[in-house]
Amino acid sequence: MTEDTSPENLRKFLESDDPAMVQMGLSMAKGSGVPDELLPTILRFYMWDDDKAIRAAAKSVFNKWAPTEINAKVKANWQVKYRTISVKNHFDKFQEAMRQFWIAFKSQDNFSIIALEQLIKALEDEDWSVRNSAAEALGKIGDKRAVEPLIKALEDKGEDVRWRAAIALEKIGDKRAVEPLIKALKDKDGYVRYNAAIALGEIGDKRAVEPLIKALKDKDWIVRWRAAESLGDIGDKRAVEPLIKSLEDKDSGVRNSAADALKKLGHEV
Repeated sequence: MTEDTSPENLRKFLESDDPAMVQMGLSMAKGSGVPDELLPTILRFYMWDDDKAIRAAAKSVFNKWAPTEINAKVKANWQVKYRTISVKNHFDKFQEAMRQFWIAFKSQDNFSIIALEQLIKALEDEDWSVRNSAAEALGKIGDKRAVEPLIKALEDKGEDVRWRAAIALEKIGDKRAVEPLIKALKDKDGYVRYNAAIALGEIGDKRAVEPLIKALKDKDWIVRWRAAESLGDIGDKRAVEPLIKSLEDKDSGVRNSAADALKKLGHEV
């Protein structure tokens, strides 16, 4: 009976939760070749699988069938020592390794996604510091495929993760984040609200104007200060009267920020 080595069948083996099935899929791929769409999957096994035997088999398949250009990039941007870095104890080093790998393959989305997936997966780690570092790394990378996972991270139980996710979404600048960031303006943690206000100002969507006007009355001065600045950045005339009222804020930083925002809006103070 002839072995079915079609891409569809190979995918079934390679996506199995059974290591024995994965090994069989890798064996089939080594003999028959690897379709282009499955090369990133093979590379993921080679790079990050926990099973040493699967890593070795995937390496053999990848080295045999990957185009020379791709193989050269992998060798230039990956070191064996990265695999031994503990996610728990050395995540900063791990996320930097992922970032460098992503940069190397930025022009080839099907390969860059496998590094991105490692960081997205880390957003759900039980250790808050890992989730925090993952959000930071995804912000530095700036890939829009991380937007939805980062939006989910705005609901994280750890406030440090929530504000880091807000910063990451600001750096990416995708408008899908506007409504979730507006919701984050009501977060119980002041620093989350502050960073949500920053992100909304940077994204510049006018849906944020009314929520930011409300934030001018936040109990924390840093939120009021940043809300005023963001309203100036967005440049909507609806903010003029509320900003004039903020000129009487008890905090001098808020008053100065409101004055600067009004100047941006063409209103002389």
